[in-house]
Amino acid sequence: NDQRICAITAAMESGTGLNYYKKNIKVSGRYHDVGIAEEFGVTFASALAAGGSIPVFAVYSTLLQRAYDQLIHDASIEKRHIVLGIDRAGIVGDDGETHQGVFDAAFLLTVPGAVLYAPSNFSELKSMLNSCIYDETGIAALRYPRGGEDEICAGYTPTGKNFDIINNGGKKIVVTYGRTFSAALKAAGITGDADVMKLNRVLPIDKA
Repeated sequence: NDQRICAITAAMESGTGLNYYKKNIKVSGRYHDVGIAEEFGVTFASALAAGGSIPVFAVYSTLLQRAYDQLIHDASIEKRHIVLGIDRAGIVGDDGETHQGVFDAAFLLTVPGAVLYAPSNFSELKSMLNSCIYDETGIAALRYPRGGEDEICAGYTPTGKNFDIINNGGKKIVVTYGRTFSAALKAAGITGDADVMKLNRVLPIDKA
């Protein structure tokens, strides 16, 4: 419904799920496939942002690595508001060695002004995407894994806070984010004396 929002893919329409978006968008100019050119995808998103659009670039974590230079020079330095939907973040199994999404959080840490959200379930994904689009002003990244929603995390209600603490005894604390929140809860349940700190807005780290 927001005519400013447009989606970008780099030849990964079905892989990122944008085929559904494309099917339902009736207004031209709100969907763009830039081909196998992630570098151009980021630069193009920055240009669209300069023109008043809110571009959402859905891209595999491993393929976003190609656009590191553009994230700095075309988005960060120019202070453009672009949204990165970082798909296949983390271990991706049968997608193969080249597609393990293990570097995005590390290299985004070095990009000035970038923020990174990490949902642990579908409701958080929706809430955090909304925050990336409407509450942030620079590079707003949202990282999510391959696959579905973990049963343990499915009922977890988004708080809107930068981090949550789940108290479970308090003798030690496990810090986690994203899909590993499930494993942290299991570990805390086994030990029976560990709190879990769940980072929602992973970057920048909340000073609190």
